[in-house]
Amino acid sequence: MSAPIAVITAVDEKWDGKLGAAPESSQTSGAPGLGRQGPPGSSETREQSAGVSGNKAVTPAARSLAKKRGIDLTQISGSGTGGRIVLEDLFDYLALQTGWPGSRFIPVGDCLTHYLDLGQGFPLVLLHGLGASGSAWQPNLHYLANYFRVLAPDLPGAGLSDSLATGYTLEFYTGFLGDFLDYLGIDRCVIVGNSLGGAIAVAFARHFPGKVSGLVLEDCAGLGQEVTPELRPAVLDSVSREGISKLLGLLFHDPKFVFPGTIEELYRYRQRPGAYEALKSAVENQLGDEGQKIDVSKELAQISLPTLVIWGAEDRITPLSQGVKVAGLLPKGSLTAYEGCGHCPHIEQADRFNQEVARFVRELLE
Repeated sequence: MSAPIAVITAVDEKWDGKLGAAPESSQTSGAPGLGRQGPPGSSETREQSAGVSGNKAVTPAARSLAKKRGIDLTQISGSGTGGRIVLEDLFDYLALQTGWPGSRFIPVGDCLTHYLDLGQGFPLVLLHGLGASGSAWQPNLHYLANYFRVLAPDLPGAGLSDSLATGYTLEFYTGFLGDFLDYLGIDRCVIVGNSLGGAIAVAFARHFPGKVSGLVLEDCAGLGQEVTPELRPAVLDSVSREGISKLLGLLFHDPKFVFPGTIEELYRYRQRPGAYEALKSAVENQLGDEGQKIDVSKELAQISLPTLVIWGAEDRITPLSQGVKVAGLLPKGSLTAYEGCGHCPHIEQADRFNQEVARFVRELLE
């Protein structure tokens, strides 16, 4: 199928995405195929272009999204002119279905992006690791939202965000983060990154230092080649419940944190169109036979931002020695090691993590 040349939106409908491929052009990409609003036309033309579902008028962009996401338009109340269903109505509907406080959907480039948005004040952006999603920060969101506006996006291809037919490189994620912040009108923030999320945070801060006030790097990827050889096959095999359970077992020092609910949630995410292809691309760009392919240690050494490095002393994925080495090179950095903790201190020792991150950011903003 050929790609569309335009997507018509209504005068009361906002869409800030880029023109993508038609939804039928790739069965595995999951790309939204919705475009930036085309040349302005008369309101009469837009009215005539809106489709009808039952007795409800629906804009073409909303109808396209409903088709891809399997949304029954008869269940949607339209907020557009004359009760017409517009994109924002579908975004609200999708967010409501998650059942999570602060759930939101926005178009970031070609990616319909899900994120959690709680609290008010200075923005704190939480970036998850490889194979996870923004919901991995559930133990931290509400505490940190007492002090800051906390944003936890599902990176493209993860969670409830769209999967795109593209290479999931560090540069790709960095560009996505910039577009995400721009869409929300965030000029400056503190970024907290776990594992791959930490590497993204470093790369973004290096290229856009004016947008970042500080970093919290938790068991950060890309600070050394060494990584357990079990990680790559475990991530690639994490499409079944058994495979996901095995992957989570690598992440935690205490097996009690391998929650059945987390296994079910990740299993559902893995079944979404294009999710496995996106995960495989991310793995291939990050991990090789010799270990980690990405290296942000030199970039980090050039960053003069205040940086808190947190590491699980019993991390089975990346050794504590990587955090110790890099923290020593930072002019404004410090390292905190969590004993009895694996790759995700924000889950295994959430209370301590929350308090230290909140204190670090509050002092940084004073």
